[in-house]
Amino acid sequence: MIIANRCLIFETRHAALERIGSGFPAPIRFGRAGGSRKPWGNKRVTTAAEETWVACVWFPEFPLQVEQQRRPEWAGAPLALLAGERQPVVFACSFEARALGVRRGMPLREVLSLAPQILCEPADPLTYQSVFDRIVLRLEEITPLIEVATPGRAFLGLEGLAPLEGEGTETAPRLYPSAIALAVALEATVTAPFSGFFGLGRGKFTAHVASRFAALAWQRPARKWPNPGPAGWFSPGGRVCRIHAPGPPQAVAAVLRPLPVSWLPVEERMRRKLEQFGLRSLGQLAALPVSAVTAQFGKEGRRAWLLSQGRDEEPLQPRLPGVEIGETLEFPTPEILQEPLLQAVAQLLETALRRPERRGRSVSQVRLEAHLEDSPLWLRTITLRRPAARTEPLFGALRYSLERLPPPAPVLTLTLFLANLTPAWTGQLSLFPEPGEEIRTRLLEELRQLRVRMGRMPVARIVEMDPCSRIPERRYSLIDCEP
Repeated sequence: MIIANRCLIFETRHAALERIGSGFPAPIRFGRAGGSRKPWGNKRVTTAAEETWVACVWFPEFPLQVEQQRRPEWAGAPLALLAGERQPVVFACSFEARALGVRRGMPLREVLSLAPQILCEPADPLTYQSVFDRIVLRLEEITPLIEVATPGRAFLGLEGLAPLEGEGTETAPRLYPSAIALAVALEATVTAPFSGFFGLGRGKFTAHVASRFAALAWQRPARKWPNPGPAGWFSPGGRVCRIHAPGPPQAVAAVLRPLPVSWLPVEERMRRKLEQFGLRSLGQLAALPVSAVTAQFGKEGRRAWLLSQGRDEEPLQPRLPGVEIGETLEFPTPEILQEPLLQAVAQLLETALRRPERRGRSVSQVRLEAHLEDSPLWLRTITLRRPAARTEPLFGALRYSLERLPPPAPVLTLTLFLANLTPAWTGQLSLFPEPGEEIRTRLLEELRQLRVRMGRMPVARIVEMDPCSRIPERRYSLIDCEP
């Protein structure tokens, strides 16, 4: 009876709203957390990510650029970089190797059977990440909002830097007077021997497409340049492209329609499946109903369909700004002995800890970077379980890492970085400290560091179990000494 009354009340209120008509506001439906209110109906509300101006910096085949910079004799040769120990596969390959039929992800045995003359070398991801970090530091001089996707590709937030909508459309002061001035500043951050391109657009995917437009226009100037939209342009230097189509996302979708599905940021398996279904371009994918694409490919398929419609709902996720303290030591002759390396590490550590920017902070991570003789870059990262500000625990962790995994070749230059600096922790001091309290505190700290270095607690303490037992082994027991 109560349920019937409630239904009657609901129907009465609903009928009253219908009679009143438009005097009441439309019902409001709430979307996901962090989204905006969206009214019922077919009208779509654009998200903040779609309206955000983003720049994408893209270095085509960045690992190959790094390797050719280190070994200039490899330029123009069919080169394949391999990843994996037991079953190596192609991590990256040059244009000459692709002309021979080599593709990324291809096993080594297939590469050798297809092109026996190809040059195969192991990839060095640590070196690629370290080199790209230096490039990102130069980009931070323009904007601190940088999201690093992979070594060779990053996204930059451009809100407030320049009038990107056009001259005279924004009244607030900007750092750069025009979008062309911003493009010139971006081009100046990339220096030889690396070749990078920039794309400007609303959303990360549109910006990435613009960067590929710039690369195509630079590498093939004789051909017709891609269409960046009615309000798009290429910079005077040719390395920056802006995709801009005023109006709804359908205007940007018209620019994306002829592009191949291989440009979508999805897994390689999904790209191959799209091609097997006969979907070669983004326009063909956009013509399908979203329900069919989602039923076939799941969440990733829905995102690909939205991107083909010019709708990128993925927000920019800039990395947190961090302070790193680095010290470098160059050896007069290549050094391979362990004792001189440990002395150099101790000297670098003491110098870095005395830096004024480290004052009042503890160190959570230490990174060693060594340039070796005729070998790739050697990199070791030591993360402390508990931040430390004194030399003893930090040097103990570094010493253990060097003794366990020393550099495989003579060291030319050694660099030490102090990272993840945190506020120094100071415990509550007692007005009348107990005798031996300081010694006990230092002992517990050393035990914690020892457990972190060895992965287990090698120190045990004796515990009385059954003192009246006739068997001596049962009277006492050894258990781990937990600090």
